[in-house]
Amino acid sequence: MALVLLLLVPLALAGQTLNIASASAAVNQKVPIAIFVQSTPGKQPLILQFDVTFPAPQLKLDPADLKAAPAVEKLKKTITCRGGWRKAPQTYYYRCILAGGVETISDGAVAMLWFQVPPNAKPGKAPIRLEESEALLPGLKREKLKAAQGVITITP
Repeated sequence: MALVLLLLVPLALAGQTLNIASASAAVNQKVPIAIFVQSTPGKQPLILQFDVTFPAPQLKLDPADLKAAPAVEKLKKTITCRGGWRKAPQTYYYRCILAGGVETISDGAVAMLWFQVPPNAKPGKAPIRLEESEALLPGLKREKLKAAQGVITITP
């Protein structure tokens, strides 16, 4: 049993994790949502790419409201996103790349998204997913990241 646990520990500690926060907001409100990275020591990414998907009838996201987190901006990294329909008119997405500078990205917030809850949004849970995520590590090694999900709970 101890041997099995010892073999699983390196797998659990390997690689990167990209997560997205959850929040609550009322109709006609803007709500900030943070995206976080957590890395294995010595394997911090140089560049991150991810898709943010969300239900278009319940949430809006202006490209100007997708920002690199302050700690990442200090590394001279910027975020560039391009949007499109995943399933029109239900699911919209932005493909984002966080890149620039020569330093690796430390654990913590990497991006802030300011979602707008439109006046016609129905109360309930609006899932926000991170999909198709990848990290570029030093030595130009690419690593795929697992999907993650947060929720904006819309209140009347």
